[in-house]
Amino acid sequence: MYHQIMNGGVIPEDLTKVYKEKYVDANGNPIIDKEGGAIVQPKEGFVIKTKDLNSGVKIFINITSHDLIEPIGEKSIPASEAA
Repeated sequence: MYHQIMNGGVIPEDLTKVYKEKYVDANGNPIIDKEGGAIVQPKEGFVIKTKDLNSGVKIFINITSHDLIEPIGEKSIPASEAA
């Protein structure tokens, strides 16, 4: 049931309600746990579709973002950790 509704780009109201009750505060901000993690609703991005050349299986990679998650970037590996 949810699959059909969500295929149309709509999140069912009862799922949205559970998300808001459990994972966001009164201001709509994600609740950060004691380890620094949070469950977030990502912003739409894009999809990369490819195929495994050995098996022929289709592979879909969903690229999304959120303000709490550091964007993709390059970082150097310190020489002390490179080994």
